[in-house]
Amino acid sequence: MTSTVNSRLAKLRFFPRLPIKVIVSIGFFLAVLPLLLGIASAYIAVDKLVGISQQTIYTVAQQVQNSRQIIEKAISLERKCKQFLVLDDSISLQAYKDEREQFHAIINNLHKIEATEEVKKTVRDLDAYEKSVYTSLVLNKPSDKLGKLQAHEEPEQRLLKKATELFPELHTKAREVSQGFSDYVNQEVNTLPIVSKSVQRNLIIQSLTVLPISLILILVFIRMIISPIRQIDHAIRGLGMGNFNVPIKVSGSLDLEYLGERLEWLRTRLNELEEAKQNFMHNVSHAIKSPLATLREGADMLGDEIMGPLNSEQLEIAKMLINTTHKVEDLIDALINYDQTNAQRQDVSMENVEMESVILDLLEEFTIQLRSKQINVNTKLESIKIVSNHAKLRIIIDNLLSNAIKYSPPGGDISITLQQLSGHAVLEVEDNGPGINPDERKKIFEPFFQGHASREGGIYGTGLGLAILSECINSLHGRVEALEPHGSGARMRVQLPID
Repeated sequence: MTSTVNSRLAKLRFFPRLPIKVIVSIGFFLAVLPLLLGIASAYIAVDKLVGISQQTIYTVAQQVQNSRQIIEKAISLERKCKQFLVLDDSISLQAYKDEREQFHAIINNLHKIEATEEVKKTVRDLDAYEKSVYTSLVLNKPSDKLGKLQAHEEPEQRLLKKATELFPELHTKAREVSQGFSDYVNQEVNTLPIVSKSVQRNLIIQSLTVLPISLILILVFIRMIISPIRQIDHAIRGLGMGNFNVPIKVSGSLDLEYLGERLEWLRTRLNELEEAKQNFMHNVSHAIKSPLATLREGADMLGDEIMGPLNSEQLEIAKMLINTTHKVEDLIDALINYDQTNAQRQDVSMENVEMESVILDLLEEFTIQLRSKQINVNTKLESIKIVSNHAKLRIIIDNLLSNAIKYSPPGGDISITLQQLSGHAVLEVEDNGPGINPDERKKIFEPFFQGHASREGGIYGTGLGLAILSECINSLHGRVEALEPHGSGARMRVQLPID
């Protein structure tokens, strides 16, 4: 899955080929852009809602004011009209006309106010009806002489009677207008919460849309930056584990690709040095072994007195030569083993291994040495299967047991425990020998290091056994450490992953 993502990201050359600071800047801009758009959209929506609210309030105020005035003006208009019909003079006529102008000014305002078509129709009906009343009572007003000839009643009385019949309808239409606007106002006011909820819902939808987009963009750019860094980390770990054969290729920004190229150069150089070291060790070991074998054979011949009898001093010198040649030969073999172990850390084939069986088999092989020193072995082993390399696991356990036997005094005790903890197989081997100084517990895994027990106790060792053990454990992704013993002696702990 990770390799697939990395290969896909490697194809996005328009971003990864840029310097990392440019990628970070672009990523930040693209991640923030949806948030800015969301904020701008929210501002527009809120501003629109505020505008609608203000317009509604303004319309409501106008409607309330004009709808109230239209009823009042209709009453005042009737009064002015009747006053004119009674007085029949120019002053009352002008007063009536002035009242009509105010009435129609209110009508015009009502025409401008936003309302339903039904409400606007009531306004138009009111306007038309008032004009018909004016026409009937004023424009078509008969003269006194003609009126007296046509009817027994006085013209004023007849017109007043007609006005009394016409104006109630005018008042009714004015109230309808007022009621129509009142209903429309209520409808508009009731619409505001709906509009508010709609805006709120849209803002929530925008937030739920914008935030995931920003998060996805952030994750994409984090992946684009982290992926090559992980490749570099993997390459550095490989170099640390001695894996110099796999080429290093980093796909990402220009900066990180350049760093990958420098790591590839370092890998090539280390590989060359490793090959040179291998060749040197191979040549030196063979160059030393040939004359050393001749020297050992000559010393053996002297010690066996094949060339003639030797006195006691000569025999002692011959034995010293024999022991020294054997030690040098052991040291060369240990160097070759250590070098091979160090060179083959990555060449590890894994299989299912039963650790308990390996420990018991090796204890069986050490039976003679244990009996000769009368050492008592206490075991507490759990049955644990791990995925590991059988050969290297034998080397690890063999080194632990041989060291414990070597440093245990005659009649001593060795404790071996094997248990499973946190996905690891934990093996502990403890003896009651001279032990390890606390300041030496981290140094004993270095090549050729000799602790105080070897120096002061006269126990021969090459100083490579624990170094080989440490290399084997590292190749199996495990861990080894020297712990504080429960009593006197040394206590070694090895942790190996089960899977």
